[in-house]
Formats: sequence, structure tokens, C-alpha cells
Amino acid sequence: MYAQRVDAEGRLIQPNQRLTRERSNSEAPSVAVNDTGLAVAWMDGRSGRRAVWFATFTRGLTRVTVDRQVSPVNQSAVAPQLVWNRDRWMLAWYDDDEASPDHELWGATRDASGNPLVAPRRLTMDAGFSRYPSLLPLGDRVLVAWADDRDGAQYSLWARVFNADLTPLSAESRVTRTAMGPTASVYPSLVRGPEGDVGVLFRDQREGRIQAWFTRLRCAIPR
Repeated sequence: MYAQRVDAEGRLIQPNQRLTRERSNSEAPSVAVNDTGLAVAWMDGRSGRRAVWFATFTRGLTRVTVDRQVSPVNQSAVAPQLVWNRDRWMLAWYDDDEASPDHELWGATRDASGNPLVAPRRLTMDAGFSRYPSLLPLGDRVLVAWADDRDGAQYSLWARVFNADLTPLSAESRVTRTAMGPTASVYPSLVRGPEGDVGVLFRDQREGRIQAWFTRLRCAIPR
């Protein structure tokens, strides 16, 4: 896995910097920054199964911590998402093992130094296959969006608010609805709007072709 710094004008700062040196593939990186540095979460299979790993770096991409596995050892953990939320790193991923009875989203938190705060725990508990998490940090809480197929073969988007310790604060809310024909709303991406709302960008094929769609959620976001 590599990283590249750029300045405010888009000019490259130093060459590409190598971040991982394992023989296994390092894939699907997610990066977040705080006031003093940054952290990266990614997926690799060094332990024999796909797992989510985590490390912290300085703003100059100098390593601060060793690689640390975040996901449970019995999972095939993929699609890590990472954000900084006030005083902690928050992570989410899902278990992609077809043989697993637990096709759910999972989450965990780490302190600023990368030490565990909240051990890995399930974020979803429905009968469908929950996948593709997206996180929006809100200070004292976090908004999580994901796709699942609880309605059958078609994926729709759902969202839920959790506190900083990943305890649910709201019920699950449907963001998109299934319709006749293929819809498959997946890959949500969350962003804060200018008036306390939340923008949701996602992939959908409700009109036949795979296209990008957008919707908004009205939320009482702390300012």
C-alpha cells in the first residue's frame, strides 16, 4: 500500500511513500486525519484470512505504530471505513465469508494512539446481508449508512445513528426503497450539508444501467 502527499495547489510532495511491507496483498485503504496525524485502515490476508488492519502515521507519512489487526480472527473482514470523531478513531467493515452465519456490519474504536477503546461489535442484526458501510462523524455520535438485501435479492440503503461507543441512538431508517426490476442501491458515501442535512451519494441501476444517484437526509447535526 502506498500514499502520496500533495500541496494546496495539487503539486506532489516527495515521491510515493510505501506504507505496508507484508507479502500478502494490502487492499481497500481508508484514511482519516486528526489534529496531529493520520491513520489508515486496510484489508490484507497475512493471517490466512482477510482481515482489517490499522496503523497511525504523522502528517509526513512517518509510521507511528505497528500494524494492528482490528477485526476478529474468525471473520473474512472487508471494505474497511475509517473516520476521526472528536477524540477517537472509528472503524466499520463487514464479514464477507459466504460460509459465515454473520453477514453483518461490524465496528470498533481506537484512541488517538491507536489503542483499543471499544472492542469489535455488530452494528447490524437483520436477516439480510449487510455490506458497504459509510461513516459520517458527528462529534458525540456517528451516522452509519450501508446496503443490505433484507427485502430479498435487491439491495437498499439504510442508516442509523450510534454514540461514540457504538451503542445505537436511533432506529434503523430506510434511505432508498426497492422497486420492480433491479435496483441494487449500494456503495453509499456520506457528506455533511450546509444546512444541517446529510448528502448521500450511491450507486443504483433502477433504470437499467448502473448510475450514480444522490439523495438527502434531514438530520439534526451538531454544529
